Amino acid sequence: MKLVIATTNQGKYKEIKSFLEGKIPENVELLSLSSFPSVPDVREDAKTVKGNALRKALSYARVLGYPVIAEDSALEVDALGGRPGVFSARYGRSDAERISRVLCELSGVPLEKRTARFRCVMVLALPSGEKFISQGIVNGIILDSPRGSGGFGYDPVFFYPPLGKTFAEISPTGKLSVSHRGKALKGILKFVKFVYLGELLGSMGRVAVSFSGGVDSSFLGFCAKMFSPDPVLLFINTPLISEQSRLNAFRVARDLGIKLFKVDLDLLSVEEIKVNDRLRCYYCKKAMYTLSRNWAKKRGLVILDGTNFSDLSEDRPGLKALKELEIISPLKMAKLTKNEIRELARFFKLSFWNEPSSTCLATRVRTGIPIVPSILRRIERAEAYLKLIGFSVVRVRVDLPRFCRIEMGQEELKKALNSRLLSEIALELKRMGFEKVSLDLKGLYWPGKD
Repeated sequence: MKLVIATTNQGKYKEIKSFLEGKIPENVELLSLSSFPSVPDVREDAKTVKGNALRKALSYARVLGYPVIAEDSALEVDALGGRPGVFSARYGRSDAERISRVLCELSGVPLEKRTARFRCVMVLALPSGEKFISQGIVNGIILDSPRGSGGFGYDPVFFYPPLGKTFAEISPTGKLSVSHRGKALKGILKFVKFVYLGELLGSMGRVAVSFSGGVDSSFLGFCAKMFSPDPVLLFINTPLISEQSRLNAFRVARDLGIKLFKVDLDLLSVEEIKVNDRLRCYYCKKAMYTLSRNWAKKRGLVILDGTNFSDLSEDRPGLKALKELEIISPLKMAKLTKNEIRELARFFKLSFWNEPSSTCLATRVRTGIPIVPSILRRIERAEAYLKLIGFSVVRVRVDLPRFCRIEMGQEELKKALNSRLLSEIALELKRMGFEKVSLDLKGLYWPGKD
């Protein structure tokens, strides 16, 4: 995929390129307008920086036929009524002249009244006319003389109080971490990955998404519907899945408007899974994706998995099985993280964007304790009860066959720390077959590692 950064300003191009490299897939080629010398300039005469960014991004994307990132930035000085604002780049014929003009207009204004901000509006536009917008703002003070030899534009007079330096005195990497352009880039990054994901899915033909109803596979299903011809969802129904998760998967599939197929698989008939050693997840994934791959192959489909880029930093033995079976994980290939997937799902107004993370019931059973149906059903009933009485983020962990430890979302712990409520919970879970019930006071982090 080619991605054009719509500028001939080498300072801007280097900043944007250095931010994106390493964060986006390696086979995305970053180009500047210098690669297209015959393309005419787009006039930046809109009344706002957003208008200029939109005009540039949409015009260049249409002419070049590639996705384009365009941005417009402005220095807004409070004592000057917001000037130079949209005219920042036209406030003189050179950086030195522009800085000199601003300082001249601020002559006599005390330092405490020289407050200002940099504003950047960034747009990612596609040749189709689709666009994504991000904005970054950083506040500072205009000094009475330039300081530092780095940066460009108004950087030498823009003092950033948290670091006690001007932008021209901060390293390029340090500047990107706090600057208006850096903030806008952080907002646009997930859309760049989304566009890449779309091109990837569009090149695969018909696909089947291995579907659990969780945020990752649901978002992948949504994207498959956008970019792939006639995709389907494949739900592997196993004893390790709760009835609530099963119903949720069918509900999400209905909301997405994608046909869902259900295939039963008795994972507890696999001895390596039943004994529940540290490789249980590997054996589960191996069995599930062997079945999924064969099912899809018979129907001329490519099976896709919802592993995301954040999963690579966690201890997940199941990833080895996916690699052995050569299962494609598009979210991982696009370098989309857990948080970015949720942010994109929210952007597209998908109902599941903020759903608590969910894993199979076997993850609740301590390694070494054999997984049997009675333990799984006990866990399922206990979690269903806790959700029924108002707790949304809960895990019932089995540390010994009849001993359980309840984990709750950190915000929900406050509600649980009530002696009467705790007594009721303990009594109810003991009725379900647990001999001892405890509450983990550390709390469950969410969203995050399960």
